[in-house]
Amino acid sequence: MQESKEDYLFPDKYDVVRFVMGELTWNKSEPARIHKSLYLLFGAYGACRKMDPLLPRYLFPAKFYGWGYGPVEEEVQTSMKSGVLREGTYNVAHFLKENYPYVHKSLQEVMNQINELDLWSLMETTWDEAWVKHKEDATLIDNDEIMEVFFRDIVEEENED
Repeated sequence: MQESKEDYLFPDKYDVVRFVMGELTWNKSEPARIHKSLYLLFGAYGACRKMDPLLPRYLFPAKFYGWGYGPVEEEVQTSMKSGVLREGTYNVAHFLKENYPYVHKSLQEVMNQINELDLWSLMETTWDEAWVKHKEDATLIDNDEIMEVFFRDIVEEENED
């Protein structure tokens, strides 16, 4: 099935990259920190979508690959390596607060948790079963699988409490 702009809450992934960089409290330009944050936000959005299937299918058009130390968003990695990180067009936080307050709250909670973690702990947080299957050969991780694994992990955590 061909995806379209309507499949994404933010059709421009750089809007979300800028949101992440604005929310990180330290090492805002550390590539690993940005990639792991994007991955966790993508998964958290999937959990929101499970609760509200009327939301667009994905947070942004992601292509995460399973690299050795965790998932990496390919296009963002290329942009960062070239030293040219494109500007986003939306104020993500404002847009979410105004239009999807429950999504904003969920993503803000994830960013708050990310800001409490050192880089190694953050990387370990992204070492889920979706990533494990792809780390040996650095292949593309299926976006639906990322969201499903994240949602399942949340449900398991809630059942443990």
